[in-house]
Amino acid sequence: NGVHGRDGLQYKAAVYDQLKAALGTGGFDLLMGQFMREAGQPGQSLAEQASALFSSACGHKFGLTPTPRPLKESSAEIHEQVVAAMAAAELTGEPVYLTVRTGGKKPPRSRAPVSTAEAIEDCARALHVSDRTTQSYRGTWATFAKRHPVFPTTVDQINAYLNHYTNKRTAADIYTKLKILYDFASARYGTPDLFSTRLIRKPKFKPTDRGSLTLKEAKAVVNACRDDFELGLIHLYLGHGLRKNEARGLDIGDAGEDEIFVHGKTRNEPQPVLPETRRILS
Repeated sequence: NGVHGRDGLQYKAAVYDQLKAALGTGGFDLLMGQFMREAGQPGQSLAEQASALFSSACGHKFGLTPTPRPLKESSAEIHEQVVAAMAAAELTGEPVYLTVRTGGKKPPRSRAPVSTAEAIEDCARALHVSDRTTQSYRGTWATFAKRHPVFPTTVDQINAYLNHYTNKRTAADIYTKLKILYDFASARYGTPDLFSTRLIRKPKFKPTDRGSLTLKEAKAVVNACRDDFELGLIHLYLGHGLRKNEARGLDIGDAGEDEIFVHGKTRNEPQPVLPETRRILS
């Protein structure tokens, strides 16, 4: 607002274009909406608020903590201040790369695009999770790689990919797995850590009401078992709370006299076995 005339309008248009390019369309709209809502706060001019919101946007987008600067008065000085801020945030060139959290130093910066398949392989090897979980991550990432062979580095690309899924539960699961991949790639290759911004929202969904079986329903399930194998599985499901893969993954050596050793996604431990279940397993 401190820049007037035809040159001022052209300058504002140029600033808007660069903000859109840096923040993405969604981020730019979010910034402008926030500015309009907060415009007119006591003790702050519109220019001061715009400057503060611009600095905040840079911080959200690039992981920076801008140093507050006093607002200058003249149009020329305001112009210089904004250009300097944009140069500091590298809005006119390459994105600012986040520092590696573990070492505190910036990772090597390569101008060559990163292969999504390569990022997936490196990340999968670095995971400290079960093989089953790794396979689940790989499946999600492989689908992502088919659509984006070159590692995407803009917010709009990620939002468009997530919006492609109409099932919000599926989209939320993909969001979580992509965040892991992007956290890793940011530390390994120096790619933008897009998920650290507020511009990629995790899809929300209404949790499914799992409910529970009544005693009558549980007895009906037990009576429907055709042999001891099925009955044993039902006892492990209903009596011990085992998941399907945990129950089916049990081996003869996992069953003791008064306990069974459970191998699962979140646990690898012995647990007491009910007398009724022990009789069936024996």
